[in-house]
Parts: sequence; C-alpha cells; structure tokens
Amino acid sequence: MVNHFTDTEAGIEDNPEKAEAFTNEMNGTEPDKKDDSNGENKAAGEHGWKKNDTGWWYENDDGSYAKDEWKQINDKWYRFNEQGYMQTGWVQGQDGKWYYLGADGAMVTGT
Repeated sequence: MVNHFTDTEAGIEDNPEKAEAFTNEMNGTEPDKKDDSNGENKAAGEHGWKKNDTGWWYENDDGSYAKDEWKQINDKWYRFNEQGYMQTGWVQGQDGKWYYLGADGAMVTGT
C-alpha cells in the first residue's frame, strides 16, 4: 500500500514551529539562510516543497511539478504519484523492483 506523507506522521500537526522547520529541511533551506541560486531569500510561491490537505509535492523552477516520476532533490530520491504527490512506504518502480520510501518520502537504501 502506498501512503502520502501527512503532518501527523511528521509530528507537525498543530505545531507551526515544527512545520516551518520541516518545510525548511525539505527545501534544504533555513529561515536565516539565503537561496544559493540568486543570493536572495526564497519568497512564497517560488519552487520547492509545497503542501496542502492531501500531501506534499515539489514545484520545479519553471513552475511545473514532479508527476508520476522519480526526482532527486538535495541528494535524496523521491517518488511522486500520478497526481504529483510525494509517496511513502513501498512502491513498485517501472523496472518491477520494490523501493521503500521513509516517512519523509526519501528512498531508504543500504538497510
């Protein structure tokens, strides 16, 4: 069964500080750090991790989003379903092999 990552699983439900820290970790940024690409702070609506009531997705630099594909983000691999939401748990790749995605959505390897 494939799950979507939820705020409850991350322990950030009803905790704005934890939610902000988690989002910054997913985007590879911190509130006081600059975006390496242009030296300016990332503004809301720019590329990176996004979430809604359904789950998390990743917006690309051009405004498109990962959909029905694997994507490497900050040296970690993530799988996005047909609707573009990050997946967790066991997923079967197009190669027929099974891959495990942790609660943060990143592929778990070497264990």
